[in-house]
Parts: sequence; C-alpha cells; structure tokens
Amino acid sequence: MGFVLDIISYVGLSISILVTIFIIYSAVWGERRRRWARRNRSNRISPEMFNVLATLIQERNAEMVRRKEIELTEIRNKYKHTVIVVNPDEKIQIGTI
Repeated sequence: MGFVLDIISYVGLSISILVTIFIIYSAVWGERRRRWARRNRSNRISPEMFNVLATLIQERNAEMVRRKEIELTEIRNKYKHTVIVVNPDEKIQIGTI
C-alpha cells in the first residue's frame, strides 16, 4: 500500500513542478514579447505622411474659409442694414442697425 502512495505522490510532485515551470516560462516569455512589441512600434510619422497630412489640413481649412465667406456674402446680400457678429464658437448672429 505504501508503494502506491509513493507513486501517487511522485506523480503529483512532478505535475506540480511542470505546471510551475510552465507558469514561470509563460510570464517571462510574455513580458519579453510585450517589451519587443513596444520597442519595434514607432509612433513617428514619415515625412511623406506629414506632407500629406499638412496638405489635407490646409485644404480643409481653405474650404472652411471659403464656405464661411460664401455664407457671409449671402447674409450681406440678404440683409443690407445688418451687423454680422461671428462668435468665438463660429456661430453667426445677425443684428439690425
């Protein structure tokens, strides 16, 4: 009977050692993989991408200015004796003289 208990205890001990080694290996390998992924990723943009983004932003701003000018021209043509106030939040208010 003692021989069977010895075998069961050896099997349990070897399983627990293997599980412990696997947990330690997973923790170390996972940390190395995360560190490698952070190191290889670059948050910088290339000069070409910067030029494309700058061009897009300039075009968008020019389009917004053009729309605002058209809108203000339409308002000026419609209301001859008015005061046009453009608030900081870019909402247009009309007041009469």
